[in-house]
Amino acid sequence: MGDAAWSRPRFFCCPEQVRDVGTYVYGLADTSAGAMVSVAEVVAELHRE
Repeated sequence: MGDAAWSRPRFFCCPEQVRDVGTYVYGLADTSAGAMVSVAEVVAELHRE
């Protein structure tokens, strides 16, 4: 928790960095959402049989 508070001021002074981090987080969320959908589909297939 203290680590996030320590890094926050640095990000605010560098807009490019904020955008990079936002893009990374968004891509990460997108990837994990896609993975969850795939897992849900596999589970649905297993339950169907």
